[in-house]
Amino acid sequence: MTKWSVLGIIALGLSLITVVGAGAYALSRPDPAPLMIANPPSGEQTVINAAAQRPVAVTFGDSWFNGENSVAAERTFGATAVRDLGYAPIVLGASGTSYVSSGPPPSDVPNYVDQIAAGELDIPERLRQRVGLILLEGGIGDENKDPAVVEVNAISVMQSLREAYPDAVPVVLGLFADANGFISEVRSAVDKAIERAASATGYMYISTATWRNPENAAGLNGADRAYPSSQGHLSLAEVLKQVLSDRQLAAQPDG
Repeated sequence: MTKWSVLGIIALGLSLITVVGAGAYALSRPDPAPLMIANPPSGEQTVINAAAQRPVAVTFGDSWFNGENSVAAERTFGATAVRDLGYAPIVLGASGTSYVSSGPPPSDVPNYVDQIAAGELDIPERLRQRVGLILLEGGIGDENKDPAVVEVNAISVMQSLREAYPDAVPVVLGLFADANGFISEVRSAVDKAIERAASATGYMYISTATWRNPENAAGLNGADRAYPSSQGHLSLAEVLKQVLSDRQLAAQPDG
């Protein structure tokens, strides 16, 4: 294991597994979805939910999965949707990054490919064995990048996730519309690159292009309009949960 070290298990009705890396801190609280905290290569703290006996879903993405504007990672729409479907979410990736783009200064968090090279996928073995779903998201930060380069990096990321968690069903989300609910030609080109990468790697591609639209954008957007509000995340979680459920991707309990 690289950044991961298992420090202990605390009983709180459901077991609480606390995993921290250098500079991280342990968080304990009585919560129906117990928390783990890890320190990815970015240096940011990533909140991870993992009840001891639940199937695990790995969500990997940018700010939409890792949180922004005081929305914590475990309350973003990806973690919420998979938790409601019976998984314990492990939230990986980093805010401000994408398949090609690194985070803005002063953080300079590496892009998805380099995060993975630095060990972002190296979760404890007993959790890795329970990963039943991969949910990948990102690309908005790459809308000004060459779609061909995005496709190459997306293929690399998708392959790495499948190699790390070979028993999991792999799913990737497409790009969301902008703050006004519209998809530009540039953003659409990146979305198509991700869809091609999904086809090349055997991922289930789910289009999200209409999930934020001119009719509902104002109700989903946070104060900065770039990212969803806490209520927006809850609304998107309901949509994602229904889509995954329709595809028979709810968690199957052990045994």
